[in-house]
Amino acid sequence: MSLTSFLLSILLFFPFINQEVAINGVVKNNNGEPLPNILVTVLSKNKNMLAYQYSDSEGKFNFTLKDVNSAVYIKASSLFFEEKEVEIDTTKDIILTLNPKVEVLDEVVITSSNYAKDTLNLDIRKYNLKKTESIESSLKKIPGISIDKDGRIRYWNKEIEKILIDGDDLADDQYTFISKNLRSEVLEDIQVLKNFEENTVLKKSRKSDKIALNLKIKEEFKSVWFGNVSLGYGNGLGNDDELKTSSNIGLLRKKIKFLNAQKFSSLGDESIPVFFGESEYEKSNAAIYNLKSIDVALPNEVTNFTDAFGNTFLINKKIKKLVLRSTNFIGIDKQKQESFRSTDFFFQDEDSFTEINRNRDRKTLFFGEIELKNPELKNSYFINKLKYKIGANKFSSFSLFDTDETNDDSKNNEVAFYNYLQYTQRFKKGVIINSELNFGISNLDEKTTINSQDVSSVIQSASPINQRVEKQFKFIDFKTDATFLLTKKLKGKLQLNYKNNNERFNIGLNPVITLYSNNVAFSRSEFIIKPSFIYNVSRKVKWKGHVSTNFFSLNNVNKVLFNYNTMLSLKFWGTLDLSFSQRQNFASNQNFLLNYYITNNNTFRRGGLLFEPLNYDQLRMKWIHKNRKNTFNNEFSFTYKKTKSSLLDEFSLVDNVNFNNTFLILRDGEEYVFKNQFIFLVNSLGFKLETSHSLLYTPLVNEGTELNELYFGLYSFEITSYFSSSLNFNAKFEYNKNVQTFNDTKSTFDTRNLILELNWDFTKALALKVNGGIYELNENIYNIFNVSLDYVPENKKFSYNLRMNNVLNEDEFSYQNRNSFFTSVTTIPLVPLYTFASVKYIF
Repeated sequence: MSLTSFLLSILLFFPFINQEVAINGVVKNNNGEPLPNILVTVLSKNKNMLAYQYSDSEGKFNFTLKDVNSAVYIKASSLFFEEKEVEIDTTKDIILTLNPKVEVLDEVVITSSNYAKDTLNLDIRKYNLKKTESIESSLKKIPGISIDKDGRIRYWNKEIEKILIDGDDLADDQYTFISKNLRSEVLEDIQVLKNFEENTVLKKSRKSDKIALNLKIKEEFKSVWFGNVSLGYGNGLGNDDELKTSSNIGLLRKKIKFLNAQKFSSLGDESIPVFFGESEYEKSNAAIYNLKSIDVALPNEVTNFTDAFGNTFLINKKIKKLVLRSTNFIGIDKQKQESFRSTDFFFQDEDSFTEINRNRDRKTLFFGEIELKNPELKNSYFINKLKYKIGANKFSSFSLFDTDETNDDSKNNEVAFYNYLQYTQRFKKGVIINSELNFGISNLDEKTTINSQDVSSVIQSASPINQRVEKQFKFIDFKTDATFLLTKKLKGKLQLNYKNNNERFNIGLNPVITLYSNNVAFSRSEFIIKPSFIYNVSRKVKWKGHVSTNFFSLNNVNKVLFNYNTMLSLKFWGTLDLSFSQRQNFASNQNFLLNYYITNNNTFRRGGLLFEPLNYDQLRMKWIHKNRKNTFNNEFSFTYKKTKSSLLDEFSLVDNVNFNNTFLILRDGEEYVFKNQFIFLVNSLGFKLETSHSLLYTPLVNEGTELNELYFGLYSFEITSYFSSSLNFNAKFEYNKNVQTFNDTKSTFDTRNLILELNWDFTKALALKVNGGIYELNENIYNIFNVSLDYVPENKKFSYNLRMNNVLNEDEFSYQNRNSFFTSVTTIPLVPLYTFASVKYIF
């Protein structure tokens, strides 16, 4: 061969050995529907992996390969579908059709065809998300997702269980630690995980109605430290300086994930969050003496005079087959609050009083959780959670009841430890045994001093009055259940549950007055036997039922309680559930305290229940209808409850002092509750119509035939835009009506609210936001609006914000409360108009 021919052959062959090969295709099921989140792998002739990716929301995948000079194969694999491998033909697009995987376990057959729709990619690239905004702010822009004032996230009206990061859990059910602190720039996409179940054994054997969110992280943020630092300052008509600083740092690797968030703010937002998913035991050891609560549906920066500091530390670490997760939080909230309240006891010949309160409150909380689990065991599952809580609350108040002055100082400290252990084992023939052990201890110490002529006159003692409270609560709760198949259509479960708690109250006054002292110990135990059954009549008809027998004991006084529930579930044009149940249970131990104790600066409370259970029957219908495209969801429910015995908090007023007697009513009462929520999407507009009505007929005394009638009604209409343009909005109108009737006495009030939010992006970098509302109570109208301007330049590390709070400088806001014995109108001052500027640096 001549040199010329040799060089020519090299030049002709060179482009082929260096050319790029494009591979495009789609993954579908055997019905022709696209399958998202399927692992697609490119393999060499020797089956070495050349590249991989997951199919997108439309089931599509694409690769670009270099230096391909031999046969190449492509493989699609999934937990729920049979694996498929084909040789690549680069001349045409590839269609991979997967068949559902069927796993036979002795007598148990698990098919996975339905699981393909359990993961939904939200494809966040379609929405106008800002790189510096929080996950919570971004979620509000996605159809079907709503977030309430406390940060609870709902997807089509179903609250999520938790937020995962690339499948890993960092915060358990305290997911606001993530949603409020992680910025959206790190996100590749957000997934909705339906049929969510952490327990790997239970996930394979039963369908769950839980939902979780999974945050898929961009590759460039998976192995580097990232975070942000912000600083802001403001001042206004109140002449108080406003300051807010925050810093977040994170590392999200495969084997370790770490997030730390720190914040200080004087803008009213509290650092101590609302804790979700707390068990009944964790809530049991609450303080006896408290400030009167103020709960207003307005932004915190308008209503709260609070300085807050908080630090959150989250970590998830894989140690061989074990996963270690830890959450640690410290928070300090210092709040100043003034209020004016008018209370009317309309059953007492129009007795009423007014009060002016000035409160100072400091809350400190250390909270932590350490979790260890092994999710990789084949036929078993293990998890252990240890929680600790160290809290301190110190507050003081000055109050004026009509013309009588009252001062109080109170401080309490709580130290608590809780442990939760779960172990699940799957045996042959479909038998599953699940065991849970929950135990803990909590100690509360409380000291209060009250200077009040009104309170002193009640107990006939000179001021000041000192109340000391010592409470200890210990519990153990062991539950085990065995699930088994009786036939192909009938599944049974037997659950055994032993509960025991010991609670001690030592409440006394100084000077010592026996009538106002409670030194009582309660030993409470329950042994519950609960068989239950599920019968699949057909694919569209299912019956569930259980009966439980509870051997209850309180201080060696015994009672046997029977509860049952039966439910028929029909899947015709949606899901219709019809159920009937009987419920018996005993009130908490505190309701058995016979002597009065002081609960706030003008209230005495005592219990003294008969040893009889709370008892009611309930009939319920619930219908849910939604479409596959997630553009329509309608939920309707009707509940009828007939109470045979119920708990009543009776209130009476004597010389500006409120007496609260809690006792058992052994007369029939009735409750009717109707709710309907209709959510639908039309192109880029989301609509939500909600109505709720409840009508209660409750006895207020054990004698006679009179019933107290209470009606609560809510009408709500909300519209949200999801335009791809620069302008989006949310508008919500609410109407509440409240009516009480007893004999010839009738009391009524209503409220109307129009809540608005407007987002306008002038450019890609500059955006305006207006939020607030118009509120009406008894013909009084309040206009409260905030304005914010964001400047987020592209490809820059710094961003800027300027905002004005309460731009119309509304000076006060009133709201109304009611119970069966009184109504009250509370007026609070609002934070005056101020301007606030901040700068944020991201890295």
